[in-house]
Amino acid sequence: VCSSDLPFLALPGHSLQLSDPVAVADQLTTVLPVLSCDAVERENRSQPFRCHLAGLRLGPLSLVALWGNGLRGEVDGTREASFILPYRGSGRFRVEGRSLANVAGQTILYLPPAPWRTSNDAMGGITVRLDPALLRHVGQSMAGPQVRAEHWRTLGSQPLMLQSDQ
Repeated sequence: VCSSDLPFLALPGHSLQLSDPVAVADQLTTVLPVLSCDAVERENRSQPFRCHLAGLRLGPLSLVALWGNGLRGEVDGTREASFILPYRGSGRFRVEGRSLANVAGQTILYLPPAPWRTSNDAMGGITVRLDPALLRHVGQSMAGPQVRAEHWRTLGSQPLMLQSDQ
């Protein structure tokens, strides 16, 4: 997988290639409430920091695609939840006192609308942000009237890591 294989990174008008973590944070704030963002130390310091990113809002969804060197940062809690689908590298996430790993090809991470921190060795993936009420509504619609509404009230309120059996 390379950066041009990720959705939105090849989309004209929505994709940027940056060489400064502060510029990355500035761009991410258009679709993600970034509080801090800094480059993770690289083993080979002679190679410059690089990040290819794209962000897009589609109605109630925000989509962010990233590819590049590792970052560490902090995101403010909002009313939106995040699905984080890694294609490259591994990341550590801290949310609501829990530490979660998200590894390319092995896991997908769901983070509720709460502040979180991350540090990853290499970026490559997509983050989908949406209101958890939308998840509850869709889940309840799919399940039908035989499932009581109270079962859906807590859906999306806790971090969740989905792991592949491979």
